[in-house]
Amino acid sequence: MDGNLRREFAAAGTLAIFGLLYGTYAAFFLPIGAFAAMGAGMFPLIVGFLVFILGTAHGVVTYLAYRRASAPEAKEAEPVQWHSLAVVVASMAAFSAGIKVFGLMPAIVFLTIIASFGSDKLTIRTALFIAIGLVALAWVIFVWALALPFTLFKWPL
Repeated sequence: MDGNLRREFAAAGTLAIFGLLYGTYAAFFLPIGAFAAMGAGMFPLIVGFLVFILGTAHGVVTYLAYRRASAPEAKEAEPVQWHSLAVVVASMAAFSAGIKVFGLMPAIVFLTIIASFGSDKLTIRTALFIAIGLVALAWVIFVWALALPFTLFKWPL
């Protein structure tokens, strides 16, 4: 099997497994509510099962590409970039910790800047522009459009 296809299968399987676990956790441990009065678990449930469906679909597409691939001189797979994976997980942890202490906007900036260290091509300047865009997008979606009660900025001292 081609190394790149092996990586695609791994990515598809990871998405499907984590989506299923996330959705199942939300279904069993968070109040779901109804669409008219959504509980805290409705959004994680929907997102988890959408990620599961997308991961499964990606796996099917990859399998079909594998069946069509007939070149025996397939390239070797790139090694897993453990540094990038660790940095992205650390950025999500910083977001989770930062949103309670500092609020939504600083947490998004933490997430973006820390995640940018996982890429060799992304500069801090570009990461700051992405962070500004994500902060604006989060404000428009969650605060303005959905009127969710997020603390946008909080100084803990």
